[in-house]
Amino acid sequence: QKTGNHRLEITAEDEAGNIARIESDFAVSAGIGSIIANIGHYYDLKMIKLLSTRNALLVAAKSLKLQLEALDKLERSNLPLATKNSLMKLSQRSINRQIDALVALVNNLPAKSIDARAKEFLADSLRYIKIK
Repeated sequence: QKTGNHRLEITAEDEAGNIARIESDFAVSAGIGSIIANIGHYYDLKMIKLLSTRNALLVAAKSLKLQLEALDKLERSNLPLATKNSLMKLSQRSINRQIDALVALVNNLPAKSIDARAKEFLADSLRYIKIK
C-alpha cells in the first residue's frame, strides 16, 4: 500500500447465508530506514532490475539519511536558540531539496531499470518523509 491511512473491509458468508463484516483502519508510514530497506527488497524481487540502479538509489538514500541524522543532532544541540533555529531551517530546506531531486530521479528512471510499482512506492515514500 501507499503511505497514508487505509481501511480494510472483510465480508464473509456461510452456507446458511449468514453474513459477517469487519472493518479495520490502519496507517502505512515511511522513514528513511524503510526506504533504504525497500530499495534492497525491490531489487531482490526484480522490481529494480539493474544493480547500477539499486546502487545509485542506495547512495542517494544513504546520503539523505546522513543529512536527517545531522538535523536530529542539531535539534538536540545546545546552540543558542536563534542560531539553532536558523541552521535547522537551512538544513530542512536542503533535505527537502534533496528529497525532491531523488523523487525526480526515481520518476525519470526508464522502465528497463525499475518496475512502475516500485517507482511509485519509492516516490510516494520519499514525498511522505519531506519535512513540513
